[in-house]
Amino acid sequence: MANWKGRLSVLAFGAAIAGIGYLLWASGDRVGFLFELIGGACIAVSAMLPNSLFEKTVSFVGRFW
Repeated sequence: MANWKGRLSVLAFGAAIAGIGYLLWASGDRVGFLFELIGGACIAVSAMLPNSLFEKTVSFVGRFW
C-alpha cells in the first residue's frame, strides 16, 4: 500500500475525517476536536512518512480497525 494510490486514499480519508471534525467543532460539539486530530494524523502520516514506515503504520492501525 506504499504506492501513490495508497497514500492518496489515506490522505483523502484524513481530509474527510478532519472536515467532519471541523463541522462538528464549529457547531459546538467537543468531539469534533478529536476527529480533527485523527484526520490531521492521517494527513501527516500520508505526507511525511517514508514508504517502509508508512506501510508499517497502516498495517498496525489495520489490526485495530
